Amino acid sequence: MTSFRTLPVLALGALALVLTGCGGANFGDMVFGGAGGVCGLLHIIAVVWAFVNIANSTADTGSKLLWGAFVFFFPLLGLAVWYFAGPRSA
Repeated sequence: MTSFRTLPVLALGALALVLTGCGGANFGDMVFGGAGGVCGLLHIIAVVWAFVNIANSTADTGSKLLWGAFVFFFPLLGLAVWYFAGPRSA
């Protein structure tokens, strides 16, 4: 039953992957499009890493959703604040 508590956070992570457009209009441009492609790839890696760590943390479900939304809506600031002040894994 506890695995269903992490689904909303992981769903936000999946939505972030779909909406990330740092490098171009489609996935090919994002990954292979020069400096923009590197930017998009690094952002995807950071967001996935953050959402997995948020989902696996010992925080309650509400806190996980708030941290996930913060990382999603404020990509650079959210990742930095979450890294230093976010919930820690068990």
